Amino acid sequence: MLQLVTHWSVGFSLLSLLLLWLVYWVVYGGLEKSWLSRTACTVMVLSIAMIQWVHSMSLQHDGSVFSSRIYLLLLFVSAPAFFLFSREVLQADTRIHPMLLLHLLPAMVFPWLDGAVAVPIAFAIGCGYAAWLSQMAWRLREQRRNFRVEMAAFIGMAAVAALILLVGLAAPWMGEKWYVIAYANLTAAVLFSMLFLVLRFPEIGQKTADAVAASYAVSTLKNADCDRLVNKLKNLLGEEKIYRDENLSLAMLAEQLEVTPHQASELINTQFKMGFSRLVREYRVEEAKRQLRDEPKASVLSIGLAVGFSSQSNFYTAFREITGETPGQFRKKIEGK
Repeated sequence: MLQLVTHWSVGFSLLSLLLLWLVYWVVYGGLEKSWLSRTACTVMVLSIAMIQWVHSMSLQHDGSVFSSRIYLLLLFVSAPAFFLFSREVLQADTRIHPMLLLHLLPAMVFPWLDGAVAVPIAFAIGCGYAAWLSQMAWRLREQRRNFRVEMAAFIGMAAVAALILLVGLAAPWMGEKWYVIAYANLTAAVLFSMLFLVLRFPEIGQKTADAVAASYAVSTLKNADCDRLVNKLKNLLGEEKIYRDENLSLAMLAEQLEVTPHQASELINTQFKMGFSRLVREYRVEEAKRQLRDEPKASVLSIGLAVGFSSQSNFYTAFREITGETPGQFRKKIEGK
């Protein structure tokens, strides 16, 4: 029974990885990403998918994962691929330099060791990357008010990931079968959390970028005319209503302000006390409230799309977050007056 559940977990993992990869390329397409981040994301997704596939095959055919050089290689590739992908999300300075190749060095050496030795080493290295991730998350502690709900989901995902690390370190004592079952099912749990996170909070990519920019803020606006930039920003949002563009990104806004994305993010955080995505959502919701009052025959969905939201769920989520009620409840309250 447990093996059957594991096979289902592997199938779910493969589907989830495909969806997450598509989200990265399509939903987060507007975020600036280097060729290294794009390549690392693809390598990470493929390596995790292949690891899960090997898990399923080993249970089905009673094979040994510890003796598979390909499996060991995948373990040593997936962790640095994760780091090279996520560093651009969690760090402000993401220059590409040759020293980054050192992250691939373990994949060239350790997969050729005995599996009972190589697997714990792979997970020990994973602990190092987990420590780095924890440090980056801690740096965002002052920005948690901007995405406290998403952070709760992230903490849950991190807890499961910690269990995976423990399973890997204890692999020689657990035995291969129980190691495979535990690793495969816990991986599926992490992927479920990730999928929930990006589908429930589609703007988390931009919100995280805002928080990172704010946490690293060593002022880049010292020589800029902040008053002029604030007035220009208010004009772009209030008069030109650029927030109606559902594809509006921080980079697009920065281009119109004639500053860098980092400067635009710092300007918004320091002058408006919120991140880019929150500012845009507030303008969209404010116009939606006006249209709900002035256009009683217009559908809620059409209003949400008109003010810049990409879907009804995004509109409802943002409206409830800012006003404490749904668009329908707001309209009924207005009609009752």
